[in-house]
Amino acid sequence: MLKRKSHLLRTVPLALLVATFTVSNGPAISQTVQSPATTPVTAINPNDAVEEKLFKASSASLTKLIEAQATPLELNFKEIKDLPSDVSTVGVKISGYSQYVDVEGQKVGQLVITGLKKDEKAVRLDPNKFTSQFDLEAAELPTEQALDIKGDRQELIAALRELNAEEAPEEVAEKEEKEEKEKPEATEKPTSAVQNKGENSQASSYKTPERLAAQPDPKEEIRTTTEGCNVRIDIPQQAAIEQSKTQTFKDGLLESEDACSDSGTRFTLQKSYDVCKDVVSLDNMTATAQFTWYYVNGSAARQDVSECLQDPEKIFQIVEKDACVIDIDLEAKLATPQTSLVYADNNNTETRVRDCAASATKPAVPLIQSTDTCTIKHEFGAGISKEMGMWTYTLEGNIFQATPCTDTGVTYTHTKVYKTAAGGNVCEPIIDLTNRQVAQQSRVEITIDGQSQYISECTPDESGLLAVKSTTDTCLNPVNFEHDLAASQSYGLERFYYENPSRVYVSECQKSEVVYPHDLETTGWQNLDNKKSSYPLTTVRITVNGSPFEVASSTVLPGESLVPYEYVENREDVVGGEYTGCSVVRTTAEVEVYKRPDTTEYKEVIGAGAPQDPVNACGTIITQPVWEKQSQTGVYKTGTRRVASGGMNCGSQGEHQCYKSYTTWARAFTVKGKRVLEREDGEQITQASTKTYSNVCASGETEGGRTPSLSNCPATYVGGNVYNYNQTEGW
Repeated sequence: MLKRKSHLLRTVPLALLVATFTVSNGPAISQTVQSPATTPVTAINPNDAVEEKLFKASSASLTKLIEAQATPLELNFKEIKDLPSDVSTVGVKISGYSQYVDVEGQKVGQLVITGLKKDEKAVRLDPNKFTSQFDLEAAELPTEQALDIKGDRQELIAALRELNAEEAPEEVAEKEEKEEKEKPEATEKPTSAVQNKGENSQASSYKTPERLAAQPDPKEEIRTTTEGCNVRIDIPQQAAIEQSKTQTFKDGLLESEDACSDSGTRFTLQKSYDVCKDVVSLDNMTATAQFTWYYVNGSAARQDVSECLQDPEKIFQIVEKDACVIDIDLEAKLATPQTSLVYADNNNTETRVRDCAASATKPAVPLIQSTDTCTIKHEFGAGISKEMGMWTYTLEGNIFQATPCTDTGVTYTHTKVYKTAAGGNVCEPIIDLTNRQVAQQSRVEITIDGQSQYISECTPDESGLLAVKSTTDTCLNPVNFEHDLAASQSYGLERFYYENPSRVYVSECQKSEVVYPHDLETTGWQNLDNKKSSYPLTTVRITVNGSPFEVASSTVLPGESLVPYEYVENREDVVGGEYTGCSVVRTTAEVEVYKRPDTTEYKEVIGAGAPQDPVNACGTIITQPVWEKQSQTGVYKTGTRRVASGGMNCGSQGEHQCYKSYTTWARAFTVKGKRVLEREDGEQITQASTKTYSNVCASGETEGGRTPSLSNCPATYVGGNVYNYNQTEGW
């Protein structure tokens, strides 16, 4: 429950709050609320004998109140002092109207009393004299809230006397005359007065009636009961107090009863945070935990007694969480960090309050294209080479890749060169000493930023006298190929020879201009749950002479892009439970379910879920029921009976010899069952039976009036009725 802001009532005088209550032709109350700076309203006439706390009363039922609009209600007397002995409030109901007003955020209830009633009688009271003002925790008036009523004692006593006054003799006579007139006419006409004039036969036979016997005083019985009484909730003491009342019965009929009041039975109030959601304030970047007050009653049942309330001692800071994919905008050349907003709740569970969005603390950073990490892509067939570049960004001192290596649009033309700028040979010529012929060699060159660089090895020029040819003979092992994963191709090997007359190799296996394109197959995924994305794992193959060769197996290729998870649904999953005896309230969490590219599921907790209804968590019986003796009693009965006496005629021997005395006896006892259950969490719970059963363990009869000595019944009952006890009990 909310703490009362009683200081608001202290700062605003009562006379400034209550102005005028008017009740006419309906439940309308004219109410004016003024601040301390406004003109005070007229006070009650000091000549009226108004007492500030004349009596206490409470609403007969829970009544919803409306702001600045009167609501009729009925009240009961709870306490009034110094009443005359001939005045009683028993059976008297109080009529009135109530509303509430808001004063600086505090609800203030206001009440006027317009009359009293008892049975069919009603008496009006001056509503200007009988009023009350009180603070409220909600827009309702509970039955357990006692209200101090101020008013005119003399007017109240006069009204109570009028309600309790006996009917005057003339009123009784008038009522009897009215009832007589309403009786139907008799079927036979009575003898007229003229006919009986001078005769009075009945008078001669008149006898004085006998005095009625005095009736015995009624039997009075006082009982205490909790029936009809609510449990009073005392938040300051953190207690739920069971209330009871005293009833007076005469001859079995309820004569009167007191108002409900606190008994000695108390239950401790406890806080539960499981059924309430936290209050999130993005303006303050805080989340405040909420709880409800509850207690466990004598039947081990949980009783909730309040709505969700904010706990000022459990305020959690909302922070940004870096678990989102960076937003890449190639047109704007910006990389924007994205974050979600989360906080650690009362159970230290991370709870999300906002999905991925641009970070408020990390500004966007520029995208920069760099060629440093990319190779140049050579296309020998087209006679050109292409510059490759990668877009990157720098965040918190680290460089991140935004795109794979892509064509920048810059190309370089291939040039075949034989001589260096100084006039020397680019490559040593291949000399055939047998035939003394020379085969010139060349290399392919490109120029980048004014700097020349070779992109091929020395290649013999076949335009010479001798036919110097290339071959892949002994150079077809793909293990020795040059594999460029970034350019997605491999370069084969070749060697050169000439024939004179047999084949003569003039070089070892070297990089050739033959390109083998990469065949890519996604063979798995590298899942990154913190970013809700995956890298594809690729197996790279090439085909050499019709046979496949695996270049790389299930690897993340350079420049590979992240593939985001696919959102599936939001749902609640059970994450725990709160046990009370054999009862469990399942606690759940709200999760977002995503499907990874490999079709597996990833569940991210985003908040607390609604608890499930309590269910029985005890299933396994550890100890079968044992019925133990609770108490034992002995029963005796002595008597006589007529018996045969040795075949003799009892009549001739005396009647007393035909009778013998005897005593019947029995041992009676009560038993109560107990068993042990295992709860689903492994806890062992001892469960007692709710019923107590009685039985007789032994009985007999003795002659001659002897009284036997009764021994004890067994401490644990194991008779045939145990099964019936178990079935009847039900547990």
